Amino acid sequence: MNRIHLDATDRAILILLQQDAKLNNKEIAAQLDKSTSAVNERIHRLKRNKVIKSYSVILNQEQLPPFQTIYSHIQLKIHTKEVAQEFMETTRPFPEIISCNQVTGPIDFILKILTNDLSAYYRFLHEKIIPLPYIGLINTYVSISEGKNENTFPPQLLMICFAFKSCICIFLQSIFFTFGTSGC
Repeated sequence: MNRIHLDATDRAILILLQQDAKLNNKEIAAQLDKSTSAVNERIHRLKRNKVIKSYSVILNQEQLPPFQTIYSHIQLKIHTKEVAQEFMETTRPFPEIISCNQVTGPIDFILKILTNDLSAYYRFLHEKIIPLPYIGLINTYVSISEGKNENTFPPQLLMICFAFKSCICIFLQSIFFTFGTSGC
């Protein structure tokens, strides 16, 4: 997959939209001292290139009916690329799994699962996960408290990536200048 180039304005737009996806283009343009049409064009390009996948609402968990957050560490019996891919494809449609990460170390996957309670998790585990033929070991961790839950890309990481690329570009330009060629 080819990554598109994101300049400082693109990154600033992404940071603003992550903070408040309800901002309209006029408000974003005013904060960035850009024209509304320029911001509109950039946002459409970011959507078209799938940098912006979708917009969503973050719910206040304290205002919702109680639920249980559970982390399952899964170790597969068979360690091949095909089995790992099959596991991810098989579990993707399960609405209880809100995150599935393949990891390094003694386990293969970490699942973040939301259920109404532990009984619902037990049913989910025994009806959907344990029957899979390649499941080896499952360790379950029940969350008793949540200290942080961010669903956004850290803004400082966006800016660090841009700053790093800019530093590399300046470095390359100095090398190219030294040897009489063009750079970035």
